[in-house]
Amino acid sequence: MPLSSHLTRNRLLLPAVIVALAVPSAAQAREVIGGAGPDRITGSANQSNMLNGDGGGDTLTGGNLADRLFGDSGGDAISGRGGDDVVDGGTGDDRLDGGAGNDQMIGGFGRDTMVGADGNDLMEAGGAGDRIDGGAGDDVLHGGGAEDVIHGRDGNDEIHSDSGPDHIFGGNGDDVVYVNNGSAAKEVDCEAGNDTLYINPRSMPGGGKDWGSLKYDRFRNCETVIERAPTIDPAMGIKKMAFARAGEVLRGTDRHDTLLGASGPDTLHGDGGNDILWGNRLPDGPSYGTDAIYSGEGDDQVFGGRGANKIWGGGGNDFLQGGPNSNKILGEAGNDTIRTRGDGSNAVFAGTGDDLVVAYAKGSGTIDCGPGRDAVRIGFNRELRTRDCESVVKAYVVNSKRR
Repeated sequence: MPLSSHLTRNRLLLPAVIVALAVPSAAQAREVIGGAGPDRITGSANQSNMLNGDGGGDTLTGGNLADRLFGDSGGDAISGRGGDDVVDGGTGDDRLDGGAGNDQMIGGFGRDTMVGADGNDLMEAGGAGDRIDGGAGDDVLHGGGAEDVIHGRDGNDEIHSDSGPDHIFGGNGDDVVYVNNGSAAKEVDCEAGNDTLYINPRSMPGGGKDWGSLKYDRFRNCETVIERAPTIDPAMGIKKMAFARAGEVLRGTDRHDTLLGASGPDTLHGDGGNDILWGNRLPDGPSYGTDAIYSGEGDDQVFGGRGANKIWGGGGNDFLQGGPNSNKILGEAGNDTIRTRGDGSNAVFAGTGDDLVVAYAKGSGTIDCGPGRDAVRIGFNRELRTRDCESVVKAYVVNSKRR
């Protein structure tokens, strides 16, 4: 699901005093920015929307087409409805409902609840204890770094425990469950279907606990159980997590990898493939130094950590999102989407290609678009300078009454 398609110039900006909004002429509204308080934002039913909650516990509702929904800070309730949506909860304890379509949901930082519906969804938990419900369809579900509860439900699902002591329930269908990550899941019930469970070898970390779970029926109803070490085969891709200590270096492969940093300063290299890179997977605590994130080739997704970040896009059509503090983001080649957040100072060099830079947050800094037909979206920030950008569009304020 690429995030790099450019959006229309119609947009709405909500001031911080608004606590709820009924968007006028919804068919004309495609980009909406919330304020610092709790907003209620509904996008156009029949156009693609980009909705940004900003601060507060917001309620965001997409339409029938492919939407991009960002909760940002606060405990948000986000519903994608129809279409192939990308939903990012941001910080806070969020509830994400993708609705129909092949959706991608990212829990972010907080104890989130993610619910799929019809469609083949991709769900990524964060660093806190999340609840994931895949719904119908052939889903790919990833736990995070804490104790998650994951339900595959209907369909032939692929479920990854990742690093947390998770509770996994496969549901109906022929599911494949991976708990061979060097740690130990607490519970796996593959449930109905012809299911396969991958566990840690006895000689590796987590292996003894996995075999104990088989013996005492904490792993159950799995027709095939395979003992296999975590693979680093470039034909399959990998997932790696940094520990909560400073100075980790993580490197991916030529396939689709996920690299998760910690408190930093971490260095992440995606290399080839369509990778997902997080500067800091931890929901809270300190963040040290400056993370360096190199996405490499492929259509990658990069999320900067809570500290300072330097992000290089490399080749491909990438989605590059800075953290809430200072960021230096270089899009390099490809048609990239670059998004800044928070109140920090940002330096963006979009590079070659037809890029979209979304700078709705309050931070200052510069945007150098470089070669190509580039578009910039500006929201709250009044101290932002642009250069060589073909289109710079500023959002406007919608007059609305408080409830």
